Amino acid sequence: MSINNYVILCCLVAVVSAAELVDKNKNDQANLGGRVTYLEAGEIHIYEPLRRHRGFFEKDLRTYCYRGEHKTLGRLFETVELILEIDSDDYTQYDGATPAEVQEHYDEHRSLFSFNLFSQKRTRLQLSPFASSCMGIETIEPYRIRLQKVRVDFWRVIQLVVGCLVFHYAGKLSQNAVFYYITGVALGICSSFMLLIWLSSKLVPRRTMMYGVLIGGWTIGLYVIQMLWENLQVIILTYRTYVFWYIFVTGVVSFFFCYRWGPPTNQRSKNIIKWLLQLMSLIMIYFSSRYEEATAAIIILTIILHYFPRSLWYKGRAFWLRKFPPKRRFLTNEEYYEQGVRETTKALDELRSFASSPDCNQWRVMSKLRDPMRFAAFVEGASHLRDEEILHFESSKYSDDLDDSDISLNDSDEEDVSSQIIQQHHVKTYYNGQQQLNTVGDISEDEEDVISEEDEENMARGRATPLQRYHITHASNSATISSAKQRLRHITPTTRARHSSAPRSVTRSSRLYEQEFSDEG
Repeated sequence: MSINNYVILCCLVAVVSAAELVDKNKNDQANLGGRVTYLEAGEIHIYEPLRRHRGFFEKDLRTYCYRGEHKTLGRLFETVELILEIDSDDYTQYDGATPAEVQEHYDEHRSLFSFNLFSQKRTRLQLSPFASSCMGIETIEPYRIRLQKVRVDFWRVIQLVVGCLVFHYAGKLSQNAVFYYITGVALGICSSFMLLIWLSSKLVPRRTMMYGVLIGGWTIGLYVIQMLWENLQVIILTYRTYVFWYIFVTGVVSFFFCYRWGPPTNQRSKNIIKWLLQLMSLIMIYFSSRYEEATAAIIILTIILHYFPRSLWYKGRAFWLRKFPPKRRFLTNEEYYEQGVRETTKALDELRSFASSPDCNQWRVMSKLRDPMRFAAFVEGASHLRDEEILHFESSKYSDDLDDSDISLNDSDEEDVSSQIIQQHHVKTYYNGQQQLNTVGDISEDEEDVISEEDEENMARGRATPLQRYHITHASNSATISSAKQRLRHITPTTRARHSSAPRSVTRSSRLYEQEFSDEG
């Protein structure tokens, strides 16, 4: 055979093989199209096997997929779970991102050279809400499969919050003895199987071949732990007595080990524990959501806020307050008085406590006081002010209020005040030779002759005469003095905080009338 014929034959074989491969792919896609089901949230699919599929080599493969959705912050804590409800364990599970990938895993498993010791059978498979995921099930048993979607998974929220708190308080936790014992006991309960492997390794000769055996033993141990974790609920309900004694014994032994070694005292050991806690907390934050970009941003923000210099934060806050100062609210008279009473009472109580404490040198203090008996009575609970001091303070305060000149009266106000005074003191005046009566003081006959024509004109206009002004001034002073005495008898916080302006107005008006009377005289 010539070389040309050989090349032609090879080309024909390649073309035929490619055509067969294309036909096979088309047939596989056609078969997959009939055996692939896309599930939506809340949808339940029931599978019932056919009789012709029952046999040793006739298991049926069905693929169930979830398309995925766009990434948004509203779906940060969303959880999508594929739940399989089957009564038997006679099934095989294949995972993949697409139906073709599931079919590829299925073909590899059917090969004569395939061997998968750690094949997993999970009845609950968590899927990413933002990526396409598929699961293939091969069995001859009936089953139900449904897709469950939780918009806000509170376990993920708790995981994120716990991760942030552990990262922030890792330094304090590394120095806490209670946290040390709790963590040691928990690790002892969870890793007692690995402890048995470590103890058994002490009995094995230190040879090169035995290291491979130990590595394989650790791998088997991790696989067993994973299987126990997946079936933890069934184990606890079925073997609760054994589980209780296992936790009790391993917890006590772990506590004894932790007590023997004691909490770490070296600062470098504490730093290592702190860094491990922070690393674990960052891992918790990362796996708290399927939105990897958002969790990465949260991790970066957490690290920046934790290690950000506080001095820069205080400077930025001070700059902001200088540019935009907040509004200051002033105290009212009532608030000012209440604050004064409260702070004074607090300071007096502190003084009593200090004078009664061993820190105070009583003899030295008593030697420097002017009235030691009064101070001793104060320490025993007496008031810090005497009645005479309170009376003197109130009288001086009231005198200052009388001399205050911040309120001025115009002419119309003076006339109104004078008319009110005349009415209040019941000054009755009769014109054209009638008798004049005054409830404050009687007018004699000589005083009646003193009334001049100008007085009559004032009386006609409604103004008070000079004689009436004298009686009005005398009455207002008497009323003011009696009011002051009455206030000194009944001293109250309200009296101390406020003073009426009526007596001051009356006294000023009377003084103005006296001045006018002296000018006219």
